[in-house]
Amino acid sequence: MDADRAFSGVLLRTALDRAGLSAVDEALATEITLGTLRHRAEVD
Repeated sequence: MDADRAFSGVLLRTALDRAGLSAVDEALATEITLGTLRHRAEVD
């Protein structure tokens, strides 16, 4: 795991905790965020 991914996980968890989303919406937000990071070279 690289440092960027570890840091993004902390930021994502903080944002999700503050957002008060349902479990389903939290899972969707997590997948969108982490999926974008996983494929960021292809997105750029």
